[in-house]
Amino acid sequence: MALLGGRRLPLLLGVTATILMVHSLIGHKDYRFVYPALPLIATLAGVGTVEVLHALWDWLRPGLSRGYGVLMAVALWCCVSVSLLASAPFQYLLLHFSGEIAAFRTLSRDSGVCGIALYGLDVYKTPGYTYLRQGIELYELNSANDLSAEENKFNAIIAKNSSAVPERSFSRWGCFDDGYEIRTNQVGATRTFGRVAAAEPVCIWRRPGKCAPW
Repeated sequence: MALLGGRRLPLLLGVTATILMVHSLIGHKDYRFVYPALPLIATLAGVGTVEVLHALWDWLRPGLSRGYGVLMAVALWCCVSVSLLASAPFQYLLLHFSGEIAAFRTLSRDSGVCGIALYGLDVYKTPGYTYLRQGIELYELNSANDLSAEENKFNAIIAKNSSAVPERSFSRWGCFDDGYEIRTNQVGATRTFGRVAAAEPVCIWRRPGKCAPW
């Protein structure tokens, strides 16, 4: 559809192709590298859909009205959208790190939380201060010794379900689903994705009391 739309908007197609070609030369790739091309591709696909509808209307006229053609196009794009939403890669990306997001939201609404320890979790895998209110400090700790030494600076811990939180003053409050694990199979030039199982949940531990000044 986008290529069909490029017949009407060649400049837009050229800009899109340039973005994709330039970033394909970069060894390290992230999805965000091609984000500027996505709205352009969507625009071209929309124009291409209109081109197809005009062709069908001219071919089938007067047996089919344009209204029916519009309904067919809407139904087609709805089916495509639903199929993509249900696909394993999209579900993985949609729900990835959802447990960390839910944990941050929960603790942000708790007025008694003054500091949070990320035990065995990387900060970049969390929403950070985007989902935290002001006044809450974050600490990235990776060992039981660090957790014990800094315990007075936080009164909440976020960690994976299997992590053994050694501090007896903390009790588990609850856990959150964290999306799915995904398997990638490479067969020749074809890569397939498959949902394996639910990923390990993310849990919250809390203790009473305040945090010492840092």
